[in-house]
Amino acid sequence: MEERERRQKGRTAEASLIEFVRRGWRSIEGDPYVDNWHLRVITEYLEAVSDGEIRRLIINIPPRYSKTELAVVNFIAWSLGHFPDAEFIHTSYSSTLAVNNAFMAKLLVESDEYREIFPGLNIRHDSKSKGDWRTQQGGVVYAQGSGGTITG
Repeated sequence: MEERERRQKGRTAEASLIEFVRRGWRSIEGDPYVDNWHLRVITEYLEAVSDGEIRRLIINIPPRYSKTELAVVNFIAWSLGHFPDAEFIHTSYSSTLAVNNAFMAKLLVESDEYREIFPGLNIRHDSKSKGDWRTQQGGVVYAQGSGGTITG
């Protein structure tokens, strides 16, 4: 791919969550991205959350429709690219699941493709935990199960 074309795709993925998802899907999921209308709708609403237009959002669709990939893994990574000092708490019924989701977001942020889109975001070198990591710019990603403690 030509350098100019790579830069253009990076700018598109920076501006649009759905383009960000399309670009990084294979590196996280291992499967090719397959477009569907519900993915575009969810990402549009998540962008509205990011812009402050929506303050409360519930995504209520059946299992295996990519809610977690969109609203947790990709949304956290994409949002940190825009707001590197943002703080996220991800909870789930299971601590193992919550930590795994936070770790997948971390892997995405550490990927080469992500660095092309958001070169300014850096994870702190002392952030070795899968479920509690920080950016050098002051951002936080913290994961906890429903029985765990969240304070502060």
